[in-house]
Amino acid sequence: MAFDDAALRELVRAGRVEEARARCHDHCRDHPDDLEAWHLLGLIHGRLGDYPAAAACYDHLLEIAPGDAAALYNRGRLHGLEGRWHEAAGCLRAATRQRPEFSEAWAGLGNMLYNLLELRASEAAFRKALDTPPALGDSRCYLEPPAERNGVPATHVWRAHVLSSLGRTQRKLGLLDAALDSFQQALRLRPDDAVTYANLLFLMSYHVLCSPGATLAAHEAWDKVHGAAGRAGRFSHERTGEAGKRLKIGYVSPHLCRHVVNFFFEPLLAHHDHEAVEVYCYAEVRHPDAVTARLQSHADHWRSTVGMSDAQVAAMIHGDGIDILIDLAGHTTSSRLKVFTYKPAPVQATYLGYCNTTGLEAMDYWITDENLHPADTGELAAETLYRLPRCWLCYRPDAHAPPVTVPPARPVTFGSLNDLSKMSPQVVA
Repeated sequence: MAFDDAALRELVRAGRVEEARARCHDHCRDHPDDLEAWHLLGLIHGRLGDYPAAAACYDHLLEIAPGDAAALYNRGRLHGLEGRWHEAAGCLRAATRQRPEFSEAWAGLGNMLYNLLELRASEAAFRKALDTPPALGDSRCYLEPPAERNGVPATHVWRAHVLSSLGRTQRKLGLLDAALDSFQQALRLRPDDAVTYANLLFLMSYHVLCSPGATLAAHEAWDKVHGAAGRAGRFSHERTGEAGKRLKIGYVSPHLCRHVVNFFFEPLLAHHDHEAVEVYCYAEVRHPDAVTARLQSHADHWRSTVGMSDAQVAAMIHGDGIDILIDLAGHTTSSRLKVFTYKPAPVQATYLGYCNTTGLEAMDYWITDENLHPADTGELAAETLYRLPRCWLCYRPDAHAPPVTVPPARPVTFGSLNDLSKMSPQVVA
């Protein structure tokens, strides 16, 4: 039987992916040198999440066609999905040597170099990716042509993603003006991109040239765009005033694992009075670890939010009857800030994990103190500032931290482990 690429792809579009795989597999078994068939089989395996089988297809392709740029690209992507960043970078770099105008390979290489902290090379790779339009119709790289998203053309979606990745790299390099421009360009192409918007807000929070008014306006604009669904599905609340009822406090965070925020959060969680409060943790944690287990032991209830929509998480929180819901992440990676726009709890506050206002109309309080926000503060917020009577947080060092040593330089030594986006010339001066 002749290989019918179009018919097999039509099966995939119809949801008959296993049937397409079986037919393609049979053809490849009988025609081991049919490059197009092996490419399609690799893509189908990838769609089904069978990465080892997909990798075997690309390894076979590279045996019979060592310079096949698409096979190198797809093999590199699989290495990246499995965390083998060095191997991924090697394949993607080879793909760009075979096809210098291969935009998708340059973008993938930029991401792998970012993961490897080769930031200058990462920035250069993203710039190369932006030099040439992507070949989104390349059947060797795409099982189906990428579709538009919310009315945004696929080419704009792709370019916006690369610009956002470039901005992230520039921010890490301390190139704040360039990063700001990259994020803004990305949002002009795709205004609904919540991740890019969050990156922009994070950067504006540290950029000395962004005024408090402009920063607040940008945060509130995020709420207007990304809080619409929450406002439409907002919950109502009735206070029962039940005597003797424990106060239900919920914490929402993607960082309930080994993360710097827990040097501040774990002591708080561990010292809750469980006769007075009932503690719920809503964890967007994809890779639990020993810290996760420790935090879980301090909570009365632990809920994983991984794989759940914002509406589903909000409904779960509302169903739990939470009295006070606290965000611990703000506009940082993997936060569930959109959940708060549904107002699943009668009182909502932001605390610890973010350095600025959330901009959410549904967020009632920003927990702070007189040092962060003195009475004459020029910082603007969508929330009401709730000032604790003492310091707003308490740091507990890692129990396995090495002992403090004598300063190696002069008696007063300044140092910082901060992200470079926080270390502008004005800060150092």
